[in-house]
Amino acid sequence: MTHSLNRFQVLLLSLTLLLLACGNGDEDADISIPEEVTTDTTFYRVMVNNLRMRDTPTLQGNTLTLLPEGITVKYWDEHSREKEQITLRGEPTSDYWYLIKHGNTVGWVYGGALEKVNMSKGLDDFIIPGERVGPILAEDSEQSIINRIGGQNVERGEYSIGEGEMITVTYVYPGTEKELILLWLEEDFTNLHSIILAKANSPWKTADGLQIGSTLKEVEKINGKAFQMSGFQWDYAGTTTTWQNGNLSGKIQIVFDEPSRVHKSLIGDHSIASDDSRMRRANPTVREIKVLF
Repeated sequence: MTHSLNRFQVLLLSLTLLLLACGNGDEDADISIPEEVTTDTTFYRVMVNNLRMRDTPTLQGNTLTLLPEGITVKYWDEHSREKEQITLRGEPTSDYWYLIKHGNTVGWVYGGALEKVNMSKGLDDFIIPGERVGPILAEDSEQSIINRIGGQNVERGEYSIGEGEMITVTYVYPGTEKELILLWLEEDFTNLHSIILAKANSPWKTADGLQIGSTLKEVEKINGKAFQMSGFQWDYAGTTTTWQNGNLSGKIQIVFDEPSRVHKSLIGDHSIASDDSRMRRANPTVREIKVLF
């Protein structure tokens, strides 16, 4: 009898726990679990000057371009089947050839001349044009961003796009150095058009080091060539107009701050080359970066 009663009590307790669990189902369904940002992007920094990018993974491959020391290149998750021994900086080195991309050029680079860039997935301050700005991904909607970083870090507001026109945008990390301004296609808040960053001391940067405060000469080096920009002292002052098929083509638009002293030839609604002698002497700094998607 005692054993039968114990079994009944156990059954009753199990049913009670099951009912309690079911009763909490609606509450659990409302709990928002932050999404994890994942990316397979890997970057390497070039450690020697004039590193040759070749069309095949061998020293006999044709040279596609020369890579300056210090730039960062994107690894395409493919390397040669065998390592090759090469004398590098006077020392014998054995490493694979890596398939990498820099700007619009894809080719093979010897791995012994590269150093991996430490970029924690989704937890860094890196801009990857066309892909993400830190935790904000190209495919994100406003709601997916809220789910990932929390509603307290996201708000809507008005933003001027020039000539008196205002649009509704999403501010991420509003009022902080990390503030991002998200522009949407047709303001639908589901299809991301671009991200603007303009706060002084903003931590966001590309793997090549482009950030708020970069000088015109530094931007020119990252682009790999001179570019065109508009003159100062009008609505679209100091804005890049074309990258001349450089490394930043179709990926980023920049607004330069007006220098304290500016020659009259650098003023007005007309295009000026970044290697113009007067513009290079002025050497303005980056005030705003727009990342395009």
